[in-house]
Amino acid sequence: MSANSPWKAPAASSVGVPVRHHPAQTAAPKSAGKAGADALGVWALVVGMVAFLFGWFPVFGLVLGVTGAILSVLAKRRSNRRNFGRIGLIFSLWAVVFNIGMIIFMVMTLVQTASNLPG
Repeated sequence: MSANSPWKAPAASSVGVPVRHHPAQTAAPKSAGKAGADALGVWALVVGMVAFLFGWFPVFGLVLGVTGAILSVLAKRRSNRRNFGRIGLIFSLWAVVFNIGMIIFMVMTLVQTASNLPG
């Protein structure tokens, strides 16, 4: 910093003089928004795991999988815990793929059963 700069460090001799601090010198406290974004990463992981576990239920698992994928993408963008979002996204995508496979299997089974009915 030059001698003519308006941003000066506080001097010990200037007790009553107001001092302007450079914005980079002040430590910003952790905002509530960032803490909420960290919780978003945890929720993305939890919803992804639950979607993966409930993948046997065709519609419920699909809804949870899509919800988990959306939360995971948001967590990867906003959170400090991006690994939670990444793992949640993996669980959610596996749940969605497995659920779509379950729905196709169920529809094929119903069509085959309906075509074998005596009529």
